[in-house]
Amino acid sequence: MNRQVLTIEDVCLRVTSGGTPSRRVSAFFKGDIPWLKTQELRDTWVYETEEHITRDAVNQSSAKLLPAHSVMMAMYGATAGKLAILGSEMTCNQAACAMVVDPDKADYRYLYYSLLNDRARIVDRANGAAQQNLSARAIKALEYSFPPIEEQRVIAATLGALDDKIESNRRASKLAQELLRARFRAWFTEYLPWGGKRPVDWREGKLRDVVDLVRTPTKPGCYPQRPYVPIDTIPMDSLGLSHSRDNSEAKSSLFTFEADDILLGAMRVYFHRVALAPYAGITRNTTFVLRPKSRSHLAFALLTLDDDATIAHANATSKGSTMPYAVWDGALAEMPLFIPPEETIERFENECAPLVELVRDQLFQSTKLQTLRDALLPDLVSGRIRVLAEEGAA
Repeated sequence: MNRQVLTIEDVCLRVTSGGTPSRRVSAFFKGDIPWLKTQELRDTWVYETEEHITRDAVNQSSAKLLPAHSVMMAMYGATAGKLAILGSEMTCNQAACAMVVDPDKADYRYLYYSLLNDRARIVDRANGAAQQNLSARAIKALEYSFPPIEEQRVIAATLGALDDKIESNRRASKLAQELLRARFRAWFTEYLPWGGKRPVDWREGKLRDVVDLVRTPTKPGCYPQRPYVPIDTIPMDSLGLSHSRDNSEAKSSLFTFEADDILLGAMRVYFHRVALAPYAGITRNTTFVLRPKSRSHLAFALLTLDDDATIAHANATSKGSTMPYAVWDGALAEMPLFIPPEETIERFENECAPLVELVRDQLFQSTKLQTLRDALLPDLVSGRIRVLAEEGAA
């Protein structure tokens, strides 16, 4: 089939790790250059990062500018073997390995899918007594079977079409979130349906009048079928969950949540982690589990918690300086707000329900597509099933 066995070093312009600028210089982390951490490698494209650094931070550290389409792999600890493709120019920390593919020798997406298919072997090769570790040297030496570049591109496009649909779902969800937030502002901040003035029949209340904090502790292994959603799996500025972790990783300080509960990341709340749960799951005590007083108040409750004013109040009343935690009782729960009459909230709910459902359910749709992709992956990259460039069919 005219395939060549080549190492990653053979097909890359460079293979390198990144670096972390000094945390002692806070100005380094106030730039506009995305800085990627290994926990953000989630076997998909990466377009956004939690933190950004300055040009000075790059120049004064081992961080390196990496081009779009670099293939990333986590090297250390529990995330070893996790992958991503850069959607734009970024930097990364020293726990990530960046593979800058030579486009004349390989398709970057084909390499990504080859690594994804080989994850179990890669993780087995990780070494280290205390934790699993990979090295850039070991990654460079990994060997894969590469068909001609045209066939690589067709295989990558076939698998990529499924990933593109997953990405399309993500973008549709993002647009739905923007529409929800705009509608919330129009109704409850700008009062546009009432001529720009707040109606006199809206009562003064507190956030605790809209949602309850639910604390239902559990122990590891009690709910083995429930997905584990720790705080770092709740995306920033996104109302829907996009992934979870295996239940076996849930070890301590655990709480259950139910479908349509609202998860709010309480640790460093300024990261703005607010998401609607699409299923019953498990989280940790670094996340608030909040439940609307009434099911007919779901959209209003979700968008109230997501509102910048709520996050600002939670941040202002947080405790701790190095690792601040939001406080519910006597703090966030007491945040004042005006509460509209029941019929207004229900009308808002009826208008927003389809958008809320789209945001909430995108995880299920994407999971099905990922299952299909994973079923095709080994046969396509091994050559057992061929997708021919000239025919566009197997």
